[in-house]
Amino acid sequence: MLLAQLQRHCQQAVASALPASGIGKAATYALERWAQLEQFAQPGCGHVLIDNNPTERQIRPTALGKKNWLFIGHPDAGWRSAVIYSVLGSCKLAHVNPQDYLLWALDRLARATNQSVGSLLPADYRNSLCAVKEQP
Repeated sequence: MLLAQLQRHCQQAVASALPASGIGKAATYALERWAQLEQFAQPGCGHVLIDNNPTERQIRPTALGKKNWLFIGHPDAGWRSAVIYSVLGSCKLAHVNPQDYLLWALDRLARATNQSVGSLLPADYRNSLCAVKEQP
């Protein structure tokens, strides 16, 4: 019922507003995507967030800094920065403290082989913490 009312309002706005106006553009945009909105509103289909603000907040620091990183100095510095940001992002995803992870990983990296270096990821550090807690 609520969606039907919204659809009527959008149709009225398209009929009465100028196509290039903000209202005209917004109403046209909504009506062009109406089938997807109706599908989203069906019971059991609303498992996806309709709003992407949480994602926008997560990538905001990167979006704000990207202009500055174009002029990072030495050509290798951009690659190094990307590695650091990747490590920090991986720690955040694994819910581990980056400093603790780096201390753990750097200690093991000196002894790592080509085959074992793949087990030094932030998730591996988190799993090693869980294994220590489980021991009696």
